[in-house]
Amino acid sequence: MSKKFLILILGGLVIVGGIFITLKSKIAKKPPLETDENIVEESQKTLEEMQGINGKISFEKTVNKGEVLEINFRFRDYKNIPQNSSSFKEIQDSLITLPGKASFKIIESGVIDKIDDFHKAHSGKSLLYLLYEFKGDASNPEGDTIHPYSLSETGWDPAPQFVIIIDGKDKYASSYYTRSMLRSKGYEAPLGGIKIAHTEWVTNAAVWEIDQDVIPIVALKYIDLQGGVHYIKVNL
Repeated sequence: MSKKFLILILGGLVIVGGIFITLKSKIAKKPPLETDENIVEESQKTLEEMQGINGKISFEKTVNKGEVLEINFRFRDYKNIPQNSSSFKEIQDSLITLPGKASFKIIESGVIDKIDDFHKAHSGKSLLYLLYEFKGDASNPEGDTIHPYSLSETGWDPAPQFVIIIDGKDKYASSYYTRSMLRSKGYEAPLGGIKIAHTEWVTNAAVWEIDQDVIPIVALKYIDLQGGVHYIKVNL
């Protein structure tokens, strides 16, 4: 397996069945996994543990709409991962931690039934959305082996991004609605998403489908240099 394929798997950029079949054949020292689904489940358990999803969520502070929020977060460089890795821990230990900076500002929020005729909530559901401005920093690292790469990236190194919290569990926004929401509000909607290295203010959207009788907490989630998970609560 090439480093590039393994990086794509662990960064959460492209997950396809063929990659997992290759991964399964390379991890010779681990007990054999019978299906691709089992491989996905195994890796997701590892991701959840690393991101602290199972821990209790607390908020370091609260931010208001229109307020500029500046954070320091973690990048990691995958250039030193072994060609033939025997475990996820071996890969994790080879990663290089790098500092990053980003700024966010919420400009609009709301709850709607549909964005357009093709993007609408299912029966009994609503769409909660945020429009926000994002700006990276000129000092942020760039490159094919650096993660996170885009603002929508999840996986081992998720980009700082807004989540909703329901019953103590967080949920990332659905990329399915992002471009249609931006277009409906008169903003550009780039096909490739927004790069973390973007150094000018740019508008992005976050949209979640929620039960109509649920009012979730909204927060900005990010990972610090030590791997700690942070949440900043948003007053809408």
